[in-house]
This record gives sequence, C-alpha cells and structure tokens, in this order.
Amino acid sequence: MANFNDLSALLEGFIKRGLPGCGCAVAKNGEVLYEGYFGYADLEEKKPMNEESVFRIFSMTKVVICTAAMILYERGKFLLSDPISESPHVKNR
Repeated sequence: MANFNDLSALLEGFIKRGLPGCGCAVAKNGEVLYEGYFGYADLEEKKPMNEESVFRIFSMTKVVICTAAMILYERGKFLLSDPISESPHVKNR
C-alpha cells in the first residue's frame, strides 16, 4: 500500500488555513488506496466530515473535460502547445 502521509498533511493544512472540511479518496482499478476526511461537514453543529458528507459541487463539467483532455494528452493525441485550429475535429469556417 502506498504512503499517503503527505496527502493527509495537505488536507489537514487546508483545514488549518480555514477550510471547514474536506474529504479525499484515491482509487486504482476499483481498489480504494486512500480515504481521508478532515474538518467539519457542519461547523455550527460540529458534525465531523465523513464518507456520508454531502458536497455541493458546481461546474463539474470543467473537471470532466480537463480530465479527458489530459488522458488524450498522455496518450500522445495532441501537444499542449498545438493550436486549436489544427485539430482535425474543428471545422474551418
């Protein structure tokens, strides 16, 4: 199993700098390698963050698109310096 002490320290640092709570999970091939929860899900009631905590997530499509783009980049489908106009999927007008 990998050592995730640095990740835990990073997340704990977010809490020390004012983030109310956060959670993070890392999985590979369907196996959860790391799961950590820090801070509070509800500050007023002092309810700790846990695997059941609900997050309001906005603009999630940006994360999905960027992840897909980075997968294609890793597969050598394009360079980050390539102009968009050179993409075979962009129609020249």
